[in-house]
Amino acid sequence: MLRNVIIFKEKEVIYAREYGKSLPDETLYPLIESLKDYLRNFAVDIVDFMHVINFKICYATNREHNLLFILVCDPTDKDDSIRDEIEYIRHKFLNKFTEPLSQGITDPNAYKEIEKDVKISKSELRPKISLVGFSGVGKTTITKLIKEEEIPTRHIPTITGYISEITVGDFEMYLWDLAGQVRYAEVWAQFMRGSDVIILIVDSTEQNVYESRFFIELCRKEAPYARVAVIANKQDLPGALSPEQISDILDCGIYGYKVTPLVAIDVKNRIPALKVMAETAATTAKTLAEFQTLDDIKGMLTQVPIAIEKGYLKEAAKILDEIAYLANLRGDPARAEKYASYAAYIRSQNKTIDQKMKLVYKAIEEKQQEYF
Repeated sequence: MLRNVIIFKEKEVIYAREYGKSLPDETLYPLIESLKDYLRNFAVDIVDFMHVINFKICYATNREHNLLFILVCDPTDKDDSIRDEIEYIRHKFLNKFTEPLSQGITDPNAYKEIEKDVKISKSELRPKISLVGFSGVGKTTITKLIKEEEIPTRHIPTITGYISEITVGDFEMYLWDLAGQVRYAEVWAQFMRGSDVIILIVDSTEQNVYESRFFIELCRKEAPYARVAVIANKQDLPGALSPEQISDILDCGIYGYKVTPLVAIDVKNRIPALKVMAETAATTAKTLAEFQTLDDIKGMLTQVPIAIEKGYLKEAAKILDEIAYLANLRGDPARAEKYASYAAYIRSQNKTIDQKMKLVYKAIEEKQQEYF
């Protein structure tokens, strides 16, 4: 999944777009500065990669105009695909902006039209989301729910698997519906490899949940970099295990996997199902906007003091900007302005949290309970 796109001209950022959560700015930008020092040794344009924590960073240069292109992706994204997209963006950028580049202009407004081309690359590098689980648990029903197709009233086994290209608002994905019959077990691992996200579907019965521990182990073995979540389907049936019980059986607490209850045959659950996928893919709040609940937005506020305590002031400001954006979407410009002003103040601070910063910190804590 394409997470960040950043373009530098010499020391200035002339374009930046974030599609998913990645490295904090306090980690990413010093890393890029070190990369710039390293790249001074090269007299020709290059495209190369480096791995940092659980992210893959692709960089490309243009020596003529002192440009550096950065794409931050998931480790599951293929090098060839990322290389194609960064070369595409570089090519389009150089063709579109010959005049401002030759004049040495570093105003981002002069280069904002590259957004159309970046969106094309984002679409090409959309996340691969795999639905796994045994036959009959509701994988195809969830796929049809997401695609707003007629939901089947009886179980029709999936043959091998289906792949769908899906776009909902700003959220794009390849959705893989993996056949759950045991006779296809030999291809399960093959389908799961390279997944950015794996959603394990269970039918909330005790037998199925215990048997589904197999998929947890398979995920960890075959797709170690994938982000994993569990959907507890068929919660409307008698005797269905609770999400908490399912989490205990699958050891989700140990691995940090979230369990979400669902009734996939109810069309009202389309947004909750989409939200599980978008959240697990770790998209930004702006991408998640139409899936967000009030509790989600309140939860974002709790991340701000944590980021401040760690000294990640840019990250804290970014979260507040996203909250301001969501407040505007919900028709609350006064709150949007307030949180945008918090973000602006935090950006103006040095690494040390002074007394005024502590007052901002306190104000954020006080507002958590009454937000919206």
